[in-house]
Amino acid sequence: MSSRELSRIVMVGIMLIVSAFHLWDLPHTPPGLWYDEAYNGMDAAWMLRSRRPQVFFVRSTGREAMAHYFQALAMSVLGPNPSNSRPITSGSMVGPTFALRLPMALLSLLAIPLMYQWMRMLFSGHAMGGEWLGVTGAANLGFSFWHLTMSRSGYRVSLVITFSLLTGYLFWRGWRHRRLRYFVGAGIALGLSQYTYPTARFLPFVYGGFWLLVNLGRDEGRFRLRWERWRDLVLMAVASLIAFAPLAIFFLHYPDAFSERAAQVLITRRLRTGDITLATHIRNVVGAFVGGWDKNWRHGLVGVAGFETLNLIMFWVGVGVILTEIFGAGKGRPQKTNLPRASGFLRKEGQVWEVLNPGTIQRRVKEGRIFLLLNFGVAWLPAWITADESVQAWRLAMILPAYYAIAARGLIAAAPWLGRFRENGFPRNGQFSEEKTSDLEFDSSLDRRWLGILLSCALLINGMQTAYRYFGRWADHPQVYEAFEGPHVDFVRELIARSFTEDLLAPFYLYEYPTTRFLFYDRFEEVEDPATLHSSDEAAWVRLRDAYDLKNMTVDKHSPYVWLTQAGQAYLLSEAQTDLLVDMISEKDSQVASSYRSEMVRVEGLLKVQQQLVADYEAIHRLDATWGKHLHLSGYQLTPQLISPGTDLRLDLYWRSDSQQPVRDKLFVHIIDPQGTTKKIWDTPVFEDTLSRWRDYHVRHVYKIPLAPDMPEGTYGLRVGVFDPETETRLKLEDERSSGEVMVLGPVYVTEEGEDPRIPQYRREVVLGDKAMLRGYRTQLVEDHLRVSLVWEALTSMSVDYTVFVHGVDENDTLVTSHDAQPLNGVYPTSHWEVGQVIVDTLTLDLPAEGLQGEVSLVDYMRVGWYDLSTMERVPAFEYGERLANDVIVLTAWRE
Repeated sequence: MSSRELSRIVMVGIMLIVSAFHLWDLPHTPPGLWYDEAYNGMDAAWMLRSRRPQVFFVRSTGREAMAHYFQALAMSVLGPNPSNSRPITSGSMVGPTFALRLPMALLSLLAIPLMYQWMRMLFSGHAMGGEWLGVTGAANLGFSFWHLTMSRSGYRVSLVITFSLLTGYLFWRGWRHRRLRYFVGAGIALGLSQYTYPTARFLPFVYGGFWLLVNLGRDEGRFRLRWERWRDLVLMAVASLIAFAPLAIFFLHYPDAFSERAAQVLITRRLRTGDITLATHIRNVVGAFVGGWDKNWRHGLVGVAGFETLNLIMFWVGVGVILTEIFGAGKGRPQKTNLPRASGFLRKEGQVWEVLNPGTIQRRVKEGRIFLLLNFGVAWLPAWITADESVQAWRLAMILPAYYAIAARGLIAAAPWLGRFRENGFPRNGQFSEEKTSDLEFDSSLDRRWLGILLSCALLINGMQTAYRYFGRWADHPQVYEAFEGPHVDFVRELIARSFTEDLLAPFYLYEYPTTRFLFYDRFEEVEDPATLHSSDEAAWVRLRDAYDLKNMTVDKHSPYVWLTQAGQAYLLSEAQTDLLVDMISEKDSQVASSYRSEMVRVEGLLKVQQQLVADYEAIHRLDATWGKHLHLSGYQLTPQLISPGTDLRLDLYWRSDSQQPVRDKLFVHIIDPQGTTKKIWDTPVFEDTLSRWRDYHVRHVYKIPLAPDMPEGTYGLRVGVFDPETETRLKLEDERSSGEVMVLGPVYVTEEGEDPRIPQYRREVVLGDKAMLRGYRTQLVEDHLRVSLVWEALTSMSVDYTVFVHGVDENDTLVTSHDAQPLNGVYPTSHWEVGQVIVDTLTLDLPAEGLQGEVSLVDYMRVGWYDLSTMERVPAFEYGERLANDVIVLTAWRE
């Protein structure tokens, strides 16, 4: 059996063991579901459901999107939470995290054979053909505790290892064989690596730097750059840029997204703020390779070195060996080699390779070693330019392949040394005989036997150590359970279990928390109208104790609540609806639950509560408006419609965005009175977060607009638009009922006494065609004018902006005063009215001096009607089924 065949058999055994390490009990180990995992999962689920691909997610400090695609693929096959379709019992869950963690674990497993192939290419000049170096490096990475913690969590960081190895393997295959297709493949892999994790942005410097180093030489005492193989580099760069282009275009449009996270952790910023000292930073960065550890329990065992002891020793041995090989070990002496065929340099006759000249061998040895050290140094850079209180494991992730390759070189170097020590005893003067000095002459059965012994011992030690540390100490540690929010996950799972037998009322800040939201994702479907709820006659009110604290959860004691029904519906209550429920809660009905840090309060008679909620429910006004061809407004709510001065007006807007994130546009709102005077100007970002877009890519965003304490009473409309804050230009509006840049919403009634102007003083019911109905009116004499409030109800949607005429006449039917205008003087025209909406149109009839006798108006009657200004045709008026003469409604103007 050849050495290569044997090495592959060993690799199969290693892969079986490593696969068990990476996949065993994956849904429950590590325990819980950390915030970042859930956030990524929700974005993946949103992308899958909306069918809207992304290259970058700007929320949560910005995240490249490749991991989300693999997670979305897993969800499409497995579902986000496979057990949510039935009540949860002990041991019944496959695991809510399985679909998130499985693709990351499988892609991390792919890194092991890639490590083997990469090292075979990198060390192809070694007398063992690179196979056993590849086996050793692959085993080192596969049994790495650090790599295991990354791959078994739903984190995207593990992808950078896999793609850096794929790039390295294809590059070295092309470099050794001089075949262009491998450089194309390496370029594509390099471009795709930029979609994995921020540290991958350093990877191109490895290949550019390597090409410069191998082509930089001395000529006549001066350094000159040779242009050998520049076509290979250019071809790789072009392929990389093509693969990277979508993300590059995104960064050109949103440059802040490229550097947002880096700016937060940059060493210069931390030094300026005094968060860390330079001495501490250097100690952390260098200390990672002399026994340092990450203080984050999610990343490893706090207090235990991140790198295994044996590999740490072999790493420093390997550094010494590689430096020796680079700077001239064995110069000028013919070497045996196992270099594969490369452009006719070598020919294989059976199992024998021809002897190359020393210069060719040495150059090829140096190339591989230079690349390895350069790879290590560049991958180390993120740790130098960013700072944290301790070693940050994730920022060192890209260094793992080079680190374990160097450690493998150190281990392999020990095999011939031990074999010769066993044969000859201690060397004289620190040297073996000249004939056996070089480990490139690695073809004796003695060396191979000691290599087998060393490898077996190393694999056994590393494997047992990693298994014990991960599954025996780390996975069951209480701090890890807390760090992965295990208690919170158990609590949410209990809520899901209870939701099959009773309704729940949970605070919105708990519901919107990513971990909660992901676990709820396929259990509850959100509804907008409480009338569609299928609820039981009782519910459990979820009230969290003050001690309930999660790092990224903002507790809001005044938060509205979410109604979760047994039928799997979720409805977000307004603040007023929440207050209504709170008033019905009695402490004597409370019942402390067994849940972690929580208590439940029983609510009786929920059906009656639901009827009250539906009665008080302010319906969503449906729209179909688009600003700038990327922001769609599908509906709005104004609550309350009857409001007092000095309070907050709540405007709920239902957005949908077709643009790639982020949406940086701003919303402006002008509150206009019937005279067209602007009483309030207010602007804010369109939406600051996108948690709500996880459902059907809609954003229900709440805006609270403060009203001035001296706001006059009356009927108001809202003019709403969107503008670009950088250029201060308004976005063009496309809407079937509006044109230009502004949409009109409303109406809102401001009153100090709390009297509802929608309730008419004098009732009258007259139908104008099938368009609207007059429900009644009010009149009031104020100084030299008559104030008239007409109460209309929209019966259907209208495409025409009708004009309302009001003619004041005396008892002799003589015209005294008149008013012709669109409702609210055009502030809220009829084309904007919604079916069932009540609109109070307050207008003023000016009275001439001769029209007044003392304080009494001479206006006895008012003639009211509608007409289309473009045709001057009146809208037919019907009362009790009979059409009124001249389509005029005659109202009595009562004297005051």
